Amino acid sequence: MEVHTRLYGSMKKISEHTSFLAYRLYQGMASLSHFNGSPVCAIYNDCPDRSVYGDPLTQGGTVAFNIMRADGGYIGHATVESKANESGIYLRSGGE
Repeated sequence: MEVHTRLYGSMKKISEHTSFLAYRLYQGMASLSHFNGSPVCAIYNDCPDRSVYGDPLTQGGTVAFNIMRADGGYIGHATVESKANESGIYLRSGGE
């Protein structure tokens, strides 16, 4: 625990940092759109009135999403994970 505290500081600091990173990811993903204006990402939030990205008290460091085609169809999670891995981005993906 001493090493952890020396390297990372308090758990509160870690929570605030991961919350900030999730907020930045959410903002970036929410701003993406296809040529026709349709969103690239469907981002899920079960309690949008109570859970706010960037607030470590209401939202953790996870962003749940699907990638969408320009026609509104979903791109499968296995395809998204594979393409992300090819680009050096590692995601936790999967079905239900």
